[in-house]
Amino acid sequence: MTQAAPLLIRNTRILDLHAKQPSDQRFDVWVVGNQIERITAAQAQLGTDGVDCIDASKHCLIPGLVNAHTHSPASYAKGTVDIDNHPRFMWRNQAETIGRSAQEIYNCTLLTGIELIKSGVTAVIDHYPEQPFTFDDVGPVVQAYCDLGLRACIALRVYDEPYYDILPAADRTVPAHIDDVIRSGPLTPRSASEQLALCEALIQAYDGAGAGLIKIMVAPSAPLRCSDGFLSGLVGLSERYGIGIHTHLLETPVAVQISHERFGKSLVQRMQDLGMLGSHVSCAHAIYVDDDDIKRLSQTGTVVVHNPVSNLRIGDGVAPVARMHHAGVPIAFGTDGASTNDNLSILEEIKLGTILQRVQHLPLDQWLSAQEALTMAIEGGAKAIGREGELGRITRGQLADFFLVNLNSIYFTPLNDIVKQLVYADLGRSIEHVIVNGQVVMRAGELTTVNTASVLGTSREQRAQTMARNQSLYAFANEVENYLD
Repeated sequence: MTQAAPLLIRNTRILDLHAKQPSDQRFDVWVVGNQIERITAAQAQLGTDGVDCIDASKHCLIPGLVNAHTHSPASYAKGTVDIDNHPRFMWRNQAETIGRSAQEIYNCTLLTGIELIKSGVTAVIDHYPEQPFTFDDVGPVVQAYCDLGLRACIALRVYDEPYYDILPAADRTVPAHIDDVIRSGPLTPRSASEQLALCEALIQAYDGAGAGLIKIMVAPSAPLRCSDGFLSGLVGLSERYGIGIHTHLLETPVAVQISHERFGKSLVQRMQDLGMLGSHVSCAHAIYVDDDDIKRLSQTGTVVVHNPVSNLRIGDGVAPVARMHHAGVPIAFGTDGASTNDNLSILEEIKLGTILQRVQHLPLDQWLSAQEALTMAIEGGAKAIGREGELGRITRGQLADFFLVNLNSIYFTPLNDIVKQLVYADLGRSIEHVIVNGQVVMRAGELTTVNTASVLGTSREQRAQTMARNQSLYAFANEVENYLD
């Protein structure tokens, strides 16, 4: 394989989230392979023969953002949810995502990745898929992220017990044909032993693929939907292969109730008892955590992934992120799936996640600042994907994951504060170049690794196929709504 030319980001500002004062100093940033080789003061006269050079005289170089929780299958379901709560959405989601061919899985993942890259995301945790799956269902996802050149943790979504939190209440009389689908439909789990063997085979096949861009995680859909033995088995795989664990945690109040009824303890305590907390564990949502839960998460260094838009979109609630942050819980940000968002803009999440805490009657000194929230999304995100210390800062020896924003855009004019304007004003609209692992994956607003127009056209065709193929499940989803609280 021919060695790629060195990359030079020339005459750029650099965003240092730990600097006491912002600087307008200009630098030349040299990338060799997948790392930052050196950073020097910008030089007016500089030979660039044999170098891929990006003129960044109007730009600021910013560490790549991490979307630490999304679901790629949902990218075909934008605009499908409005007045729907969590259980209603979950059943409709089965009709939107089930039964896809390898080509559909591949293209939908490409669509997801294009939107992520355009929003400055250089790494993602994709909690995939939505139903029980086979070995062959994962290959197209791996291939898509490799083709995009995007750093991805594919978090294998598994469970061995029912989705207790979206079932009709026990005192509801449900027609037999509805009950049959609930009990033996798309969310019917497979055995724990079968799924553990599948996860291990996929770890062996794909962890480290794409020259290290791809990581595999084990990812219980939610601890509430898993037996103790199954969770212990997943913890064992995590320890054996040194991989992360990802899960949904306490997204709805009914999860708190069911946990105490079934286990006689909080869900977080149960996770800790099973060895399922730690710095290698990331938990999406964590809306209904209490003080004891927060203490356990903090003491173990478990990462919480904040998804404020989706949390509000389907009425789940507001996570106490400021309280968790001040208690020492590591925080990252995620968008959740496009079906409950309906975009994958992590900067939109950061803006809402920052200002939403300010209506929770906290003292001013406990409000989240734009700089704190952006640091969470970058460095907390790096922690969530197991790359703490390798990603998150523009320094020599770091992996070269970053993006460039045009400071001459309307959102940065006049320029008062790069961080505040990025978080509150720009929301990613001025991102022009994105580099992942030393590769320019977007240049001047256009992806360099895949044909965007082709992906969009294929997405439209495949979406129509899904709707035609899954009519019976759409009908079921519309009817089951009548029996859900």
